[in-house]
Amino acid sequence: MQTGSAHCQLNKKDLQGVLFSKWLSSSLYVFQYVRSLYEEMIRTRRPLWSVTEYSPEANCRPVRISRLMLPMSSEGETVDLCAAIQMFHLDEDTRLKRMNSWAAANQVKEIERFTL
Repeated sequence: MQTGSAHCQLNKKDLQGVLFSKWLSSSLYVFQYVRSLYEEMIRTRRPLWSVTEYSPEANCRPVRISRLMLPMSSEGETVDLCAAIQMFHLDEDTRLKRMNSWAAANQVKEIERFTL
């Protein structure tokens, strides 16, 4: 999976085209959770919706992320492509404090997840 422009803005780094595993692997909690979403979507071959809160720092409000993942197949059977849409829900105070890497995340709180 490659990284899009919203992550670039949030992290103040040009991450477009960088593999997800390269820039997020330093945050084991976030990486394992997001990987589990992709594994479920691939296994079920169905769209997946999730809402998650990430807490990169102990004393800041968590960042809520809504995500829709749509499996696709280049040959009609095996899921080998995915369109993922994410929405970052940040108030202004949180936005100013969160413009850094997710590498320091020490908690992932799943709010909801279901296949469609």
